[in-house]
Amino acid sequence: MDYWNSLGWKDVYSNADYSKRQQQYGNIFQLNSVYTPQAIVNGETEFTGSNTGKLHEAVENALSVAASTNIEVSAKTTDKVVNISYHLSASSSNVLNIALVQLHAQSNVQKGENSGKLLHHVNVVRAFKTVTAQTPQGTIMLQLPAGVTAKDCKIIAYLQDAQAYKITAATAADIE
Repeated sequence: MDYWNSLGWKDVYSNADYSKRQQQYGNIFQLNSVYTPQAIVNGETEFTGSNTGKLHEAVENALSVAASTNIEVSAKTTDKVVNISYHLSASSSNVLNIALVQLHAQSNVQKGENSGKLLHHVNVVRAFKTVTAQTPQGTIMLQLPAGVTAKDCKIIAYLQDAQAYKITAATAADIE
């Protein structure tokens, strides 16, 4: 999210596109505003992300539902480009989202309420692309950020209803 960037320091991992996605979720859930930390599980339920009991329960419930489509993903890197191949067990009217996730990161906060702190981050989305799932297979290319190697990252892929944002299938893959 980038909506905190005006409060004294810029989050080096922020992205206006991610704030826009959160606003879209806010519209779907008919919220007056979005907030941090907010958790959204499978596009169907939202709550304060620091509520660990509710988070664990929502994730367990979501994992108990079988996916409607299987997704297979493989990823290989050449220089600083990650080539991702995907195969869906069926074509769909949904969209396929592909995220390049950096497993661990850190940032030195220079200003604001966390000034002088070293923040440690887990599973930071560094690149994100959405394609239609009408074709059951294809390839996508994502750029590795400067200073990040393939072994620092993972690929997350998930099918999502383009209007209601409900997630119907998901998978993850290491990058070769």
